[in-house]
Amino acid sequence: MRYLALGATLVVFVFTGSGANASDANGYTAQHECRVGGQRCSVDVTALALQSCQQTITTGTPWSSINWSNNVICIEPGDHTSKRPLTIPTSGTSANRKVLRYTRSNDSDDSPWKQSSGNLATVSGITVNGNYWVIHRLRAIGPVLLKSPSSDLIVNRMLVENGDGDMIEISGNRITMQNSVVRNTLIGGTNDKHCLVTGDGGADVRIVNNEIYNCQGDGLQIWQSGQDSPGMIMENNDIYLTTARYSNGSGQLSTSGSYACGENGIDMKQGGTASNPVRILHNRIWGHRMTDGSCGNGSFGEEVIFHQAASTSNSYGMIQNNIIMDGTQAIASPNYSPSHWSIVGNLMFSFSGVPTGQTSAVDLKNGTRQEVYLNTLVDVAKGMSAGWIDLGDGGNNDVSCNVVINGGTVSGSSGSTTIVNPNAFYNTDVYTANASPANVSKALTLRKNSTAMSAGDVLITSPSSNCSATTDSACFMYLVTSGGATAASSPLYCTTPGCTTTDGAVTVRAIRGPYSFYRKLQTAPELSVIPYARIHSSAPEARTCPSSYALRTGIGIDDSL
Repeated sequence: MRYLALGATLVVFVFTGSGANASDANGYTAQHECRVGGQRCSVDVTALALQSCQQTITTGTPWSSINWSNNVICIEPGDHTSKRPLTIPTSGTSANRKVLRYTRSNDSDDSPWKQSSGNLATVSGITVNGNYWVIHRLRAIGPVLLKSPSSDLIVNRMLVENGDGDMIEISGNRITMQNSVVRNTLIGGTNDKHCLVTGDGGADVRIVNNEIYNCQGDGLQIWQSGQDSPGMIMENNDIYLTTARYSNGSGQLSTSGSYACGENGIDMKQGGTASNPVRILHNRIWGHRMTDGSCGNGSFGEEVIFHQAASTSNSYGMIQNNIIMDGTQAIASPNYSPSHWSIVGNLMFSFSGVPTGQTSAVDLKNGTRQEVYLNTLVDVAKGMSAGWIDLGDGGNNDVSCNVVINGGTVSGSSGSTTIVNPNAFYNTDVYTANASPANVSKALTLRKNSTAMSAGDVLITSPSSNCSATTDSACFMYLVTSGGATAASSPLYCTTPGCTTTDGAVTVRAIRGPYSFYRKLQTAPELSVIPYARIHSSAPEARTCPSSYALRTGIGIDDSL
């Protein structure tokens, strides 16, 4: 597949928004959010949720008193869980959607995860057996079931938490879960207790702008069933485990543990179709660890895993422009033979493998016709991580135009039908499966006083890549443009991409710098900084990716998309 919008350079890692009012703290506007003028779902959810209540349900009103012929049904704050789960039996239409929403006196439109306990409207669960509903600003502590034959549902700004099993199940068509928080399944037993599961043939399901965390099972799983899930979209979500779910491997919670009462960030057991692939776009995923068998069913804690289930081929999907960090493995396809997946433009940072044996940050063994282009991998050979990629090799894979910094080695071997070239390697063992064009290969040299340097050397100012601000020189890599001896004491190195610093007789230019972004966008946005992730045009790898890098057809998702 061609990705011409990224240019003929290696990894220009920049997220941009459309400039619309819906842009988030990172300046990004989700393409698949349902909103007025939405690119893929033009439904004015805000206006629908502001309609006047036609019936208001108090804690003393039984569900049986609801008049489902009303279009707008409102639920007041309080504990409604004694009424058992709420079942919605009727449908709206595309021109006249029905609304189930929150209301209170002097309502400030606060999201439920920011409401005081007294202001929450809490239900024990919701089952929708109709079509064309908007469900808005409620709290559920039991399962939310949006299953076939229901369709055309929008769940917006919901809080779903503390469930003792799968908390949200989606199998209908054209269902959107957006701008919500799903968190904190109960700990106990070894069943999975996923935060959100979807699939089973449901088409065009969208999971957008949510925060999903601390799940004993997967954060988000596409079910293992007999049907693939064409058009599944997972966009702009924060999916993570906090240290509160880490454990010592024997069922005891420990914030410093290398195991967890949790599984994967995203677990793909189904794919899409050639004309309508699954897409995992612009998410932030982090923190997962190998499952503690005393409090989970078992996984290596991959941030994104896609594999072939017993009855589906798991083909045709895109994993693009995600930030994946602080885990055991970033992306893995460990079993069976998944095919036609495209892994493009992702930033992967800080992977340490599993405590029981070496793994690689990207595991493609057994998969075939997969493409891995324009990704940046930084510090992915920590702990028990063998290195940046495990090829396997299922054959006919393309691994080209990636940048790997502190990446260790390549595991496995590539067959004659797989291409692993050209890529850029800094402090990483060079691997190539063909001869031309050449890879970029550079050591990283720690800056020292009164030390001879040669033009073309690459300097770093700190032995650690940990950095906390975009103005920290430890976040940067510097190319020596004029050789000589460094000064007897270090000057302040400049911290703007492309800037130059004179250090004794040496002149250096900043060729790679930090990428900063916000995560936890729904609950409490926090700033995170990843070193070396942004490229400047003066970097050696900036012009080495050939224009032909993605011309081979039949690899990844369909080249016409």
